[in-house]
Amino acid sequence: MREIILREIEDEVPVEAFTPPFCPNPRCREHTRDLKSGPSDERWFYRHGRYGTDAFGAVPRFRCRRCGRGFGRQTFRVDYYAKRVIDYRELFQLLVACSSTRDICRTVGCSTGTTANRIERLARQAVAMHGDALMKVCIDEPVVVDGFENFAVSKFFPNNVNILTGAETQFLYDFDYRTIRRSGQMTAIQKLIRKKLERLYRADRQALVKGFTALLDSLMSIPRRSYSIRLRTDCKTEYRRAIESNRHYRLLEKARVIVHERTPSTEPRTRHNKLFAVNYLDRQFRKDLKECVRRTVCFGRNICNVMQRMVVYRMYHNHFKAFRHRNPGPTHGSMAALDERWVSLRLSRLFGWREFPSRTILNPSDRAVWMRELVTPLKSGAEYLPKFAWY
Repeated sequence: MREIILREIEDEVPVEAFTPPFCPNPRCREHTRDLKSGPSDERWFYRHGRYGTDAFGAVPRFRCRRCGRGFGRQTFRVDYYAKRVIDYRELFQLLVACSSTRDICRTVGCSTGTTANRIERLARQAVAMHGDALMKVCIDEPVVVDGFENFAVSKFFPNNVNILTGAETQFLYDFDYRTIRRSGQMTAIQKLIRKKLERLYRADRQALVKGFTALLDSLMSIPRRSYSIRLRTDCKTEYRRAIESNRHYRLLEKARVIVHERTPSTEPRTRHNKLFAVNYLDRQFRKDLKECVRRTVCFGRNICNVMQRMVVYRMYHNHFKAFRHRNPGPTHGSMAALDERWVSLRLSRLFGWREFPSRTILNPSDRAVWMRELVTPLKSGAEYLPKFAWY
């Protein structure tokens, strides 16, 4: 188990000794030089003064010799454009310990807007790390897919988060968010309310099929050791429809590249159940994420914020939480054969140095979280996305 060490935010490199690792301009040739050939000795930049801030003191500025782009040391920090310093480690620890947004505000001493902004920044860090981790992991186990159902905005807008996880390691590879139509027993008044709300927003009838197909696409992009993939699900008809309606996956199943194993959801939820991995994650979400707790006054009000908290929790589950609490050594990431030295190196930079989407490979579901592309029912207008999140 990897501990979340709470400490004062301090820089590993003195401000005056800081050297920019690359040009932040994604169109510049110096933007990816360190990724291809390591740090360059060429003086591709020059110092261009400094500017003062109340939160971070004097910040040195630089200018790229190739593209002429000006930038400062704060450009590379998670707190870029922030006006107040908040310890992301404390925020992270509170978030994964079932604290609501206002709980965090009272503990840290800031507004709900500031808290949401810092969680958004932390979520982008988690998404970038997970994208790189998927390039290094190699699937060597059956995978399990199932939906985690909750609601956001209103109980008239339930959602389904399809989860893709390893059957043996419980490593959380990916998930896909879909708003679904409310079903089940309803009173006459509830049916009338649903009818009125659906004039403003109506969920896609094929949401579960499209969500499962998106996870299959993600699964096929992850490296694996064996020729075939053992895919375990419950007996939902949408899963079969997703495979049978897609010619590509229909042929892969016929060639035994995809071996679809179905287990009834009525089976006892023990460790011997083939769907144990997703049942286990369902429990973890219910007890560790405040908006997922049953019978509570806390619920998600914005879909993008909901998924940002979930990707932060995914990072905690994969790289911080012990695989089994009675044996606090290995994590779910180490059980999936991820290089722990690489993980430790990435985590050492996680709370300080900003990740850039132009230098990271993101799967579609994570890119939607990063760019805040998920649609919140009844919300008018597009989600606000700061300019620096684009590059």
